[in-house]
Amino acid sequence: MQRKKASKSKFKRASIRILIGIGILTFMLIMGVIGLLFGTLYGYVEDAELVNVDNMRLNLTSFVYVQDSQTGDMIEYEQLYDTENRVWVSGSKIPEHLKNAFVAIEDERFYSHSGIDYKRFIGAAVQYITKDGNSSYGGSTITQQLIKNITRDDDYSIKRKIQEAYRAYNLEKELSKDEILEYYLNTIYLSQKCNGVASAAMTYFGKDVSELSLAECASIAGITQFPTKYDPLVNPENNKQRQSVILKKMRELGFITQKEYEQAKNEELKFVKKDGGQSERYQSYFVDAAIDQVIEDLMKEYDYTKDYASKILYNGGLKIYLSMDPKIQEAMDKVYNDPSSFQKASGTLQPQSSMVIMDPYSGQVKALTGGRGAKDGNRTLNRATHTLRQPGSTIKPLSVYTPAVEYGLVTPTSIVNDAPVSFGDWSPRNDDRRFAGRITVAAALRGSRNVPAVKICNYTTAEAAFNFVKNNFHIDSVVKNRKSNGKTFSDVGLAPIALGGLTDGVTVLDMCAAYSAFPNGGKYISPTTYTKVLDSEGNVLLEHKATEYTAMSETTAEQMISMMQGVVTGGTGTSARIPNVRAAGKTGTTSSNNDRWFVGFTPYYVGAVWFGYDQPAPLRGFSPNPAAVAWRKVMTEVHKGLPDKPFLEDEVKGKYNILICKDSGMRATPSCKNLGGKLYEKSRIPTKRCDEHPYSFNENDLEKGGVLTEKDEEIEGIVDVGEEAENPSESTPDVPQEPQIPQPPAPSDNTPVSGDAVEGV
Repeated sequence: MQRKKASKSKFKRASIRILIGIGILTFMLIMGVIGLLFGTLYGYVEDAELVNVDNMRLNLTSFVYVQDSQTGDMIEYEQLYDTENRVWVSGSKIPEHLKNAFVAIEDERFYSHSGIDYKRFIGAAVQYITKDGNSSYGGSTITQQLIKNITRDDDYSIKRKIQEAYRAYNLEKELSKDEILEYYLNTIYLSQKCNGVASAAMTYFGKDVSELSLAECASIAGITQFPTKYDPLVNPENNKQRQSVILKKMRELGFITQKEYEQAKNEELKFVKKDGGQSERYQSYFVDAAIDQVIEDLMKEYDYTKDYASKILYNGGLKIYLSMDPKIQEAMDKVYNDPSSFQKASGTLQPQSSMVIMDPYSGQVKALTGGRGAKDGNRTLNRATHTLRQPGSTIKPLSVYTPAVEYGLVTPTSIVNDAPVSFGDWSPRNDDRRFAGRITVAAALRGSRNVPAVKICNYTTAEAAFNFVKNNFHIDSVVKNRKSNGKTFSDVGLAPIALGGLTDGVTVLDMCAAYSAFPNGGKYISPTTYTKVLDSEGNVLLEHKATEYTAMSETTAEQMISMMQGVVTGGTGTSARIPNVRAAGKTGTTSSNNDRWFVGFTPYYVGAVWFGYDQPAPLRGFSPNPAAVAWRKVMTEVHKGLPDKPFLEDEVKGKYNILICKDSGMRATPSCKNLGGKLYEKSRIPTKRCDEHPYSFNENDLEKGGVLTEKDEEIEGIVDVGEEAENPSESTPDVPQEPQIPQPPAPSDNTPVSGDAVEGV
């Protein structure tokens, strides 16, 4: 018996030890699991970066504004967005009905939880487990959905849900409920590229979000769950059903009364048609040009990459204020959108055209178009700013006559001999194959005579002419020296720089800006398409400040204006005359007749027009000059109601701006490189030329150039070129447009045809 008791006692103690051991092992296992679970949770939480509130306004639509010329008010012109259309609206402007509609259907305990609705969270977890992780049960609060909208992390993993809950809990500590709801309603996707309730209100109902009715609020809130299924434009019946569910829930929660419920349920919803939405319209050529300039200036100002600057422009909620005058732009668009405005070509393919109008006193571009007819996309070819074409004789005032007058080598009444001359193996000719003999410089410009232009350019030197175009008129597309395929191309030669057969060509915008220096008293101002850019908070991001340079003296500008008025009143540009307003300018035609130009100005505005085929081809049968005709049609409308006034009115004010050599402080010569402007009283304008960079020539040079400085009144009227002379007397060599490999000027019987020949002129 004693032995049996001892055995039982021993067994009992052993059993207790085993049970204790099992208990300890079980406890350790449980603790291990709990530790592992908490460790995993801690790892998830540690990996979860908290949301930066400052970065929550993502992918905002940018706005473009113009000033109403009648009222002076800034008005919205266009909206810019990349892939998302989002307009940020403050919570105070969002109707309470709209807020309550979202709360009712998305998160009815929104105002009582701390970012996590534990009842829904547990329900979602159960559903996740019982349905093998495939449940789409809505366990997220509005705060959690906001986190998802910002982080773009929308997978259904446990890790993501835990991190989302953790972020939501912390976000509720930083923001009030009203702030969270404001951010949510501005970031929620609502179909049709709409992100946020403001863009949705405009897209679906064509009204500001603050103007939405209760019925419309419920309709928009109904899109959220399945945007395509409940899209009012795609599935209006589904949207109506969802709207009814939301209204009923709002009534149950006490957000609306029974009467409001009945009225909203029975209200007929009137949706804006899809094809009337912003996403279906293309940006104007002007806005395209402004986008290019703003991106370029952001890169310069902030050292951004082009991609980053583009992202800020499209997605940063910027406010861009254009320099455009809507009235002037409307006048231009009216002409360029009307096929009857231009003479029709005989074939099916019709020529293109582009135009720019500037205010010469501010440098602001007031109107711009990059082509005829309807625009077929955003950021397409803009012929006003992107395309380089041969300027023809429109280069002559810039490269030949202005520097010659500025340096005191000729005056408008100086005599030039329009007679045969040779430079090496090249003999320039006029297109009418005739010579006018001794004519004034003014008559040579008025009739666009090639031989006198080449002689005057030779007198000034091709290098000085090239430098004047590049440095004084800021046309950077001229080529000093380029080697390609064993050939050398250069615009430092008589044929390209005097007659406009440039290696690459010029843009319409560059020509417009260059000619602006004449009515502005010799001062060149860099062109701009915008005045300022604000960020989404209203801070100034960019502000365009006009950069002004002295291109020529005011006395030279006066003389050039006088000569170019003759072009319009009795020269090659009579087709550009506009009623009751004085005008000046210059026509241009290339020798193969691929390009037609008119660049002109009034005391109010400067306008440049190009006309030709996108792929250079001869313009046959176009008379009079279609560029001059288009210029006249647009500018006539622009100047309606404006009184006539003289050029350079009140510009001098007792002092003249004179071009000087900065090194010596004396009046510049063609040999001076460092040029600038200086104000002098009329009686104190210096006459002595720079002695540090003297310009020397001998009598043989003078004879060869055929330029005499004495006045000859009898010869002033020798050449009286009228409308018929618009085509034949002014053509100049052109260069085929080969963007990859620059080509020499096309063969012609009056100009050199290779780069080497141009160099040797």
